[in-house]
Amino acid sequence: MSYTTARTMYTTANAVLRAHRGLRSFPVASALVGLGFTGAAFATLFFTGLGVASPIPYPTVFVVYLLCVTMTVVGNAGLITQADNVLRGGWADPKAGRRAGRSRFFALLPWALAVAIVLPVLRLFERTAREPGVPGPNRATPWSDIAYLVLPMIVLERRGPVEAVRAARECHARVWGPGVASTTRLGTLGYVLVLAGGLLSMLIGTVLGALADELVGGVLLSTVGCWLGLGAFITVLAFYSAANTVYSAALYRYAVDGRTPPAFAGMDLARAFHSGDFPADHYDGYR
Repeated sequence: MSYTTARTMYTTANAVLRAHRGLRSFPVASALVGLGFTGAAFATLFFTGLGVASPIPYPTVFVVYLLCVTMTVVGNAGLITQADNVLRGGWADPKAGRRAGRSRFFALLPWALAVAIVLPVLRLFERTAREPGVPGPNRATPWSDIAYLVLPMIVLERRGPVEAVRAARECHARVWGPGVASTTRLGTLGYVLVLAGGLLSMLIGTVLGALADELVGGVLLSTVGCWLGLGAFITVLAFYSAANTVYSAALYRYAVDGRTPPAFAGMDLARAFHSGDFPADHYDGYR
């Protein structure tokens, strides 16, 4: 899948997200929660006298990272239920989606830990081992691609995390063929957005911090500047993650129904993971 195709699919998923107020509420809520959470952390640093430049223990950073990933996964679980409703011609109900996400919390927790720790390592190995061009049929299991299908199966089919991974692997092999993987996924765009958000956060924090030190000479505005910069990064990441979740719902709906959802008309989801033939079968899962 080329960069152009990946960008088009991301744009389509983002358009579906923006077209439904009920779906938009999920990334908005995630961004607000992230802003509140990081704001409380910066306030704690400020009032305890540590300051934004003070060294922070790595275990604390790791725990904050795990909490952020867990909140994102639980929020996306609620979003995917309503995205599935929309793709089947229904309407999004944010309250019902959040209830669905919370009801699967204990099943989502192991998957959130895998997303935070295991999946980045697997993606790193896949990128390192990948050769130019489309991978051959003897390629190892494409876990980065299979990850798109795990969350729908945990939430929509109410499977346990281990069972969901097995079902996602079977679904991927049956619908898109064994040993296939996209050469350019939406994940690549995600890395670009994360990089842009990180640079923006550092830029805003640095500029406002310098202005604060120059004009006021205090630490408060510098802390606020870093918080606002991080808030911009969190907001970009929340909306990208939401669009990626809508795309996951479309892939799952395509696998179940054997046809592209109307909202993704014009997108060839049969070639979402490779540029070969059409899928040989469909996934007989939740309808």
